[in-house]
Amino acid sequence: MKTIYLVLIILMANQVIAQDSLSTNNSLLSKRIPAWVKTVIEKSEVAKNYTIIDSINPFYLEVDLTGDKLDDIVFFVRNNLDGKKGVMIINRGKNVLFVLGGGKDIGMGDNVNWCNRWFVYRDKGIFDGVGKKKASLKYPAIRLEKSDRLSLYIYWSGKKYKTYVQLFEE
Repeated sequence: MKTIYLVLIILMANQVIAQDSLSTNNSLLSKRIPAWVKTVIEKSEVAKNYTIIDSINPFYLEVDLTGDKLDDIVFFVRNNLDGKKGVMIINRGKNVLFVLGGGKDIGMGDNVNWCNRWFVYRDKGIFDGVGKKKASLKYPAIRLEKSDRLSLYIYWSGKKYKTYVQLFEE
């Protein structure tokens, strides 16, 4: 009888440990993100397919990307199925989320694993490598970079998120 209890305890402990690795991560995240974001993530079927990467600095970006006067939250994420990296934007005004990259094509593939730096881009335009304007920006954008050789801009067009790839010659 003691053996059966011991086996049951071990099985239950393994299950708790397996679940706890996710809940511990969520517990840590819960302390570091706004409460409204947790609600959107918990209700989203899409979010279940991704893991938030907190090793990039800053851990998340907070900015009004759509001009609704409410700050949106942006995370760097990894697709749980294929490991591809992307960006998850959580729109506060509509309480919905969008994933760009992370297995979804963004105009230069479906993976932003090359990114080693990201930040909020507040200029009013996106320019190519020789200074020619490629897009006008009404709202801030997210800029992903690989050193100084490659940049990807993610911005709101007024109807949807768009991207622009900027390559620099050496």
